Amino acid sequence: MGFITAVLLSLLVQPVFAQAWNCDDFIGDWKFEGDDYNMSAQRTVLATFLADRTFYVDMWHEGQNSQGREVQTGRWQCKDGLQTLHIDALNGFAVNYSDVYEIMELMPVYFRISSTPENCDRAGSDCPTTYEYFRQ
Repeated sequence: MGFITAVLLSLLVQPVFAQAWNCDDFIGDWKFEGDDYNMSAQRTVLATFLADRTFYVDMWHEGQNSQGREVQTGRWQCKDGLQTLHIDALNGFAVNYSDVYEIMELMPVYFRISSTPENCDRAGSDCPTTYEYFRQ
């Protein structure tokens, strides 16, 4: 009886990152809205993740002193608690880099991801940061 109790307790205290996500929950249209304190702006992101593992992201920011827009297309991957965006085109120009995010929550109507340190080298916005998306 003690062995079974020990096994059950060990399962209960597994780290959060060990959670198995249903990556198909990413498939669909999503929206993020939030403040970007680094640019003193409001950021909006519309993202579409398709079942063939391609994506389209349209993001823009508007503030008193800055505004801009960026469109990314490429391939997405979900594995080992991470969402990786392999960006093939940026504003219509061919590029080749990846952004990696830690999956904090993933449900059919909501997901929350956090930028990883390697993303901060290229980011012009707040970094590291957490993004909360809602299904559209």
